[in-house]
Amino acid sequence: MVAVREMRQLGDAELLQELDDSRRELFNLRFQLATGRLDNVSRISQVKREIARIMTLFSERELGIDRELADKKSLEREEKAIARSAEEPRRKRVRQKKDDELNESEDSEFVGLSDSESAFEEDEA
Repeated sequence: MVAVREMRQLGDAELLQELDDSRRELFNLRFQLATGRLDNVSRISQVKREIARIMTLFSERELGIDRELADKKSLEREEKAIARSAEEPRRKRVRQKKDDELNESEDSEFVGLSDSESAFEEDEA
């Protein structure tokens, strides 16, 4: 099995050859499974994934997607999330967010009242 980074460096002809080889291997594995001679059944899943990876690379090339740039952005977002979670546990952040929302909703109830209306409310309480 070739790593994805190495596959990205291959040309279209070489990728097609890898795809053809993987499909032939999958055919042979299925044949061995049917005849009861297959020892490593998990190899079928591995080859299917390899075929999917190659097809994904072809799709990325066809659409003009720069996967390395997308991977870098994803890595940056993940690092920011890790740093944020290291600062403060998620449970505490969620609780603080709910408390802030509750305080905002309580404050917004009295916005826009005139002095006479607020005095009337104080008398009722």
